[in-house]
Amino acid sequence: MLPATEAFLAHMPAEDMWPTAGTMSISEFAETQTDLLLGASLDTFEERVENLATTESRTIGSSPTLGVPSPKPEVKGSRKPAVFKGLGAILALVVCVWFLSADKKTGAVWEAGSALGDEASEPFYEAAEGASTQDYHLASKLLVDDELKERRRLERVRGLLPSASRLAAAVGTNEAQKQLINLQKALSAASLAAKSPLNDNRVEESLTCAMDALRSLHRTAVQQATVLAQDGAEVPVLSLLDSGELEDSVKNELQHVIDDESVAPFTVYMRSLQDSVIDMSRRFERSRERLLAATEFTDEKDENMLVSAAVELEWMRTLRERKRQVVSRATTMKKCAVCGIRVSLKFEVEERIRIMQGSVELLGARLSLISNAIEDSFETSSAPKRAVEDTGKLHTVRKKLADVKELLNEVKKEKEAVHVSSSVGSAAAAFRKAEQIMGEAQAMLDDCWDATNDLPPPNQELSTGDIAILARSAAKAQAIADEQKAGVVSNVAVVYNRSSHGVQEDGTVVESIKRISPLVAEQLRAQAKETEEQMMWHYQDMQEAATQLQTTDELTDGMILLGNVHEHVPNLVECNKRAVTLALDSYLYTLLQEDIQASMKAVSRVFSGETLFTGQNRMHIEQLRRGFNKAKTAVSTATTLTEAAEAAGKMRMNAEGLTDFARDRWTIWLDPS
Repeated sequence: MLPATEAFLAHMPAEDMWPTAGTMSISEFAETQTDLLLGASLDTFEERVENLATTESRTIGSSPTLGVPSPKPEVKGSRKPAVFKGLGAILALVVCVWFLSADKKTGAVWEAGSALGDEASEPFYEAAEGASTQDYHLASKLLVDDELKERRRLERVRGLLPSASRLAAAVGTNEAQKQLINLQKALSAASLAAKSPLNDNRVEESLTCAMDALRSLHRTAVQQATVLAQDGAEVPVLSLLDSGELEDSVKNELQHVIDDESVAPFTVYMRSLQDSVIDMSRRFERSRERLLAATEFTDEKDENMLVSAAVELEWMRTLRERKRQVVSRATTMKKCAVCGIRVSLKFEVEERIRIMQGSVELLGARLSLISNAIEDSFETSSAPKRAVEDTGKLHTVRKKLADVKELLNEVKKEKEAVHVSSSVGSAAAAFRKAEQIMGEAQAMLDDCWDATNDLPPPNQELSTGDIAILARSAAKAQAIADEQKAGVVSNVAVVYNRSSHGVQEDGTVVESIKRISPLVAEQLRAQAKETEEQMMWHYQDMQEAATQLQTTDELTDGMILLGNVHEHVPNLVECNKRAVTLALDSYLYTLLQEDIQASMKAVSRVFSGETLFTGQNRMHIEQLRRGFNKAKTAVSTATTLTEAAEAAGKMRMNAEGLTDFARDRWTIWLDPS
């Protein structure tokens, strides 16, 4: 029996609990109502009606009235319809009362009969409502837990957005930005859906889209790392002599130029830069391998994979920029070295041209003097036939001399080809051709000088016309001298400016500027001063000879003075060559100063950071620092630019080693896996 029914019966008097004829007992009525309320079937209810009818028959048949014969019991079949009619009415009443009580949430059906009372109905409804409330609280608790889990996951996924943004920026492609936008849209949709309890599925779907966007972004990062690694693995050709460009004989011919002090410092530093490029190319591949070794991004728990991928890509891009700068600097070194070779070859051709041109000018002046003498012989000579023959010979020599001048013009073209060449091979090819032409021109010029022996000598006493001829030849040499002098003055000024940077009025060097030994800069300035002084001596001596030439009246003196004027031209060319090479050296000096300062800053950043080195790491880092300090000492004590270049290269290599080692330790700390 249900608790509500038991409570109801407990309040009933004992006599009311016994059934009477033609009525249903209160306990049976309560059980019947309870069964209906709790979902009992109509068949069960009919069975109880059957039992009730049987009970009534037994009660009537056993009446205890004395002396009164018991009436004959009626046939059961005649009582059932009446009973069913009464019970049907009761059942209809109970159903109506049930529907009314559902709205009022009270036991109104109990109010219909005073015998039932309010006290008996309350335990029943309290039990029913208690079971319903317990189920409601359980369902509510589960719903709240699910919502809390979704909100927490949404917050975790939203917390990945900064790392994802950093990774997308590190990837640096449009595809990565699209994936980042997809992530942001998915998070916005999830946040909007989370505000409504009816959009549980929308939240989960949006978070799934967010995870898909993050996975795609991580895959794109790995692909970009492969692209960067492939690009970074390329090592440009930085050799001064390209493979197959020059024959061995030509290499041997140019070796003295390559080993010259104007070229050697550039080649030394260029090799050091090339070693750095090779080492960086290897680091690209190692960085890509680290990224590929990581497992694929799965869910919001893998935030460290986004961070480590961003760090690797940022490092690869930083490394690419470093490599670009080193390659650019190495390319500059190569160009400067090639320029040094071009300068050497060009001025070598220039000197030989000026020597030959001086000889041509002397011969031309002599032939002009001979021509004047032959013209004079036509007026005074008794043998005009000889004068005619001499005129013919003179014409032949002049024609051959004109051919020599044409060859010299060809040589000048090849000299210009040497000057504008972009490689050692093209410069060497033009130089060889110039040498070949100069050989032919020199042979023809020698023949011309020999041919003058068959011509009559010039007049020993120079006329006004003769002096004018010599003066015009000297003026040509003077024009060339002025050009060479201007070149020397300009280049020497550049050397002074570059090598005197940071030098105070008393000659001391500012401590913050002093990187390379002051001896190197002093040597550059001393050589520049010496070159300028030599140029001025040759120029002034040439001027004096040209001035004396205008006042001489003797053939021998005049030819000697003209020879002196032309002889100074090749010397001035040599001074200009030296000034140009010193300007190149001073350029290397400034580049080394910049690289040394950059190396010192890089090392300072390593040891000013928060990375701590212990054990084997500390031993390795100290070894690299000792190498750096040793190279720095070598730079500060170098006596030549070549020594400074070699030491600066070692400084840079050790600084790069320190930077890369510290970065690797930091990466391992960030992602120990």
